[in-house]
Amino acid sequence: MQPEEREKRYLSLHERFSLMRRNTDFPSVIVIVIAYPKPAALPSSSFLEKRIIELQEHFPLLCAQVKGEKTTRPYFQIRPDPWSASDILMHTTYTPGETKEEELENIFKDEPYHLATKDDFFDGPSWQVRTHMHPTRSKTSRAYLTLAIDHIYNDGKGALLLLQNLLASDISSLPYDKLSSIAALEDTLDMRPSLAYMLPLVFNKFLVPKLPLFIQTFLKPLPLWPHANIRCKPTSPECTPNQSLLCLSPDLIKSLKTVAKQRGVKTLHGVFKAAFVTGIWSVYRHTLHPFIVRAATPRSERSLKLGHSACTANYVSSCKLQFTLDSNTYFWELAKQISDDLLSPARMQQGRMDMGMLRYLPNGQLYPDNNDPKRPTGWEKFMLDHVESDTPFTECLSLSNLGQTCLPANAEDMIWSQEASPYAPPFNANLISHEGGFRMVTVWREGSAVIHEEVRQVEKVFEGLLWKLVDGQEDTTIFALSRT
Repeated sequence: MQPEEREKRYLSLHERFSLMRRNTDFPSVIVIVIAYPKPAALPSSSFLEKRIIELQEHFPLLCAQVKGEKTTRPYFQIRPDPWSASDILMHTTYTPGETKEEELENIFKDEPYHLATKDDFFDGPSWQVRTHMHPTRSKTSRAYLTLAIDHIYNDGKGALLLLQNLLASDISSLPYDKLSSIAALEDTLDMRPSLAYMLPLVFNKFLVPKLPLFIQTFLKPLPLWPHANIRCKPTSPECTPNQSLLCLSPDLIKSLKTVAKQRGVKTLHGVFKAAFVTGIWSVYRHTLHPFIVRAATPRSERSLKLGHSACTANYVSSCKLQFTLDSNTYFWELAKQISDDLLSPARMQQGRMDMGMLRYLPNGQLYPDNNDPKRPTGWEKFMLDHVESDTPFTECLSLSNLGQTCLPANAEDMIWSQEASPYAPPFNANLISHEGGFRMVTVWREGSAVIHEEVRQVEKVFEGLLWKLVDGQEDTTIFALSRT
């Protein structure tokens, strides 16, 4: 079969956004790390090899390649044959850490690198499975399994579902996707921005800058953090990716659920997000007055009823909320507002319109005429110009939460995240909870808007605040709760 005759599917808006990141040398790779108490607890190589082939039969996006990657109409095209198991499954050793948490964090730190730096990415697999053994091959030392996949091909929820299918004892009941029939999110949900949504954006972006300066002063929106805290452009080579892992006990989370319910907060996500922005306020409150923050929550829209793939492709919208914080802000009011807004149909639609705005990015073909392979189309130029400007951040935080899940058979821990990106907010926190407790991986570009010591302070406030809530502290202003 000739290449032009092979099945294909054009990239969705969010998938093309992720392609833009790779084209500009900042690819996004989603990584899940699973810890096992000993090597014998790992699934066998023969099991994984067989399952890797089976998954490609069910989900052809796993053996498709992106073509036309530097054009305005990129698409997935099926390969003549699936990837062999040896193309996907690899075995390596890890560097032992002083603690289990340190080992988990270090394995995550190294894992995105293998897919992110591949020179032949568009000719090779988009995903990989790796087992990690102690260098002595000790039968009693911890072992790890990692799944990594480029964000072009999957989102966080999809990656977790893919992992569960990779390790499930039986997947015979799973559907068989047809590549050309995998629905795009914008083709199954109304994501078109309304006139009321677009007018303020057009006014602030295009009309206000043309007015006299003395008038602009009254019309410009107030700055959001980290407006005055940007030390370096996030694309700078000096701003290297960094990460931190926070682990909390199951007992704390169980108690927190009880307290939140008593306070009328319907989701723990509202508590976690309020705690994180409180930590940001506590550390940086003297850098901006008034202290206004905008924080995002990616929301899964994946639905088999809409023709979405069961565990590949991208089906995410983003709920963004803005707050003005001060010493007298009541934590429970903030947490309830966040929780209620996340469940609000109006907010859900606004999040879809946020994603739908990608349709209006400039889309002209620029390369090779511009001689800049990092800006092959208007998408790359627009986004790269933005993050290299004096105001690269539109939010302070993105909190991605995969919720409560079950550990795979024989596993004792699990985390997930993606490497820090200049296209993400200064703080990007990736959460998951399971029988082992609550796990949060925070990633950032070191030295851009935040540094390691400040992140540790935010985490300290975050954890301390949660303990104060379950201990029943009476004063629940964010000032009182953030004191360490």
